[in-house]
Amino acid sequence: MMRWMLLGLIVSCLNACGGGGGGGSSGTGTATTPPAGTGTGSTQPGGTGTGSDPSDLSVFPVISGNAWDATAVRQVLRVFAFGSHASDAQIQVWADMEPLAAIRQILVVTPNHDLLSPPDPLDDIANRAETLESMRAYWASDDPSNLIPPAFRDLFDDSLAPSFIAAELSWALAVTKYGVNPVRHRIGLYETNYHMVVHQLFGNIHDRQMIGYYDAIMNAHASGANYEDVMTTAAIAAAIATQYGHKENVYLNGAFFGNEDFGREYHQLFFGILGNYDPVAHEEVTIKNTAQALSGIRVPFTPAGFSATATFDSALHNPNDLEILGTFITGSTARQKFADLSDTAINHPESLANLPLMIISELADDSLSLAEIDQLRTGWQAMTDKNLMRFLQDYAVSPLFHSPTRVKFFATLERHFLVQNLLLLNNLESYLNIYDFFSYNTTQGVQVFKPVNNVFGGERGRDAAVSSEIFRNIYNTSTETWELYANAGDPLDAGGGWEKDWRLALTANPVSGNYEVEYVAEWLWQRFISDGLDNFGTLERAEVYSLLSSGHNFAFLATAQADPERIYTRAEIAADPLLQTLLADLAGSLVLLASSDVGTRRLANAGVGQAINFIVATPYMMVAQGR
Repeated sequence: MMRWMLLGLIVSCLNACGGGGGGGSSGTGTATTPPAGTGTGSTQPGGTGTGSDPSDLSVFPVISGNAWDATAVRQVLRVFAFGSHASDAQIQVWADMEPLAAIRQILVVTPNHDLLSPPDPLDDIANRAETLESMRAYWASDDPSNLIPPAFRDLFDDSLAPSFIAAELSWALAVTKYGVNPVRHRIGLYETNYHMVVHQLFGNIHDRQMIGYYDAIMNAHASGANYEDVMTTAAIAAAIATQYGHKENVYLNGAFFGNEDFGREYHQLFFGILGNYDPVAHEEVTIKNTAQALSGIRVPFTPAGFSATATFDSALHNPNDLEILGTFITGSTARQKFADLSDTAINHPESLANLPLMIISELADDSLSLAEIDQLRTGWQAMTDKNLMRFLQDYAVSPLFHSPTRVKFFATLERHFLVQNLLLLNNLESYLNIYDFFSYNTTQGVQVFKPVNNVFGGERGRDAAVSSEIFRNIYNTSTETWELYANAGDPLDAGGGWEKDWRLALTANPVSGNYEVEYVAEWLWQRFISDGLDNFGTLERAEVYSLLSSGHNFAFLATAQADPERIYTRAEIAADPLLQTLLADLAGSLVLLASSDVGTRRLANAGVGQAINFIVATPYMMVAQGR
């Protein structure tokens, strides 16, 4: 309760200061795959398609079966699923499958995905995960299974006065929940905070409208819609019309009255069409006529703000065919014209060249080479039907993704929810807010649905990578508030019902039946860093081993407490037999996670938390790289 009281206080302060303000049905858990495109790409040995249908082939070469191992699966989950809640056993199942067969199961945006995020019987969120709106309504309700304390359910209520917290809070809670598909909400973050952006504050988009926009986009993706159809859904949405103000655009008595703002951004932000093909025609014909194609979109006003659903008034719309991108676009309403226009835009040469780069550079690779750019363009153009999830599936098992030259810097939100999901072992820990899930907002000023670059998107990973302030916040979290991750349970004398138990995710060493320090350390490194232990070197092992075995750093043990701030080098440890012996002794000692004594058991779990504190403060936690 205290944690939720603190959260309520934080949210109240954010709204007051302007920092954060200014029941569906469940799937079966069986992941479904969007309809296949007719890609012409081929596969390599060890990476054949999932069946004999040619449309099941990848538009990229596929990595070999030998390269597709548990580490490769973890790297996919790290980038596209906030790490997910998948078990080690399930990760190994995918690693043992053919890459394409596995990725068709992994990267889907259905509301539920039991293999990635098994439902937790603690609450009913798995049965409410159909949309962000259904989850928000659940957390605002008096349903007996709702674990949000009654005093804080109003934070999720969008029916009274306009607010700017219910959408963000619902999204942030959903990302951490067992029973909710993390891939869906990773892609949802990209689509609504980076690609087809609306801004809750600058655009006066209230929660009901923001959530409606988010759900419309993600439902379209989940249905298997081609990407141009998803972008049509977004382009004619009430939130977009409110953001850009074209809900006032009208065509009356042969004259157009309105603004051209979205007429330009539709092409630039949605499709990457900048007008280089013919700058004069783009400015004087395409943009002006796109603005007229928007005429007649109405967004009714309600007591909770502008409606989440737009209407289309043909009497206020320019009914004429309009020349846009060198093609005449037809339709008697904005809805009809944009369905036609998106089909044209996605196949425009600038879109074919730029859109695949926009997608991959934002989601997975900050260091595309000219050769990789060419491959991405070729693969995208090979898809007769442009389906985002099929494109990402094919990319995620290609040498492009698994190349050692691929570097993806994590933005604050990406890193934060990756760490959150890997820390959380069940929904109770999420509801108790053990790891301060809202701290990304209060300590680093990054907000969901309120991107720092307005319609040009949120903080990028490359922005975070060069920010000394972000690194300082990460370091301070691991040092000054180290007890956050090391929390092992409610105070024993308080009779609390929560206790950390890493055995829920980590099984004992199958050879010894124990939890040796080296075994636990390597498991933790793989869980959080997922690099096949490539970067788990002598210095990293020294610190993690020490924290797991004693709760103290390596220098504390190596100097017999005399100089705990002493800095050791890799070469120094390698050259000193005593330090080598110490390291070996630490590696073989036991982490007593299975002790029958509650105090001993909690001390062991706290040691795991301290080791995680160290791991997530390393540079390796701030970047994803292929192998």
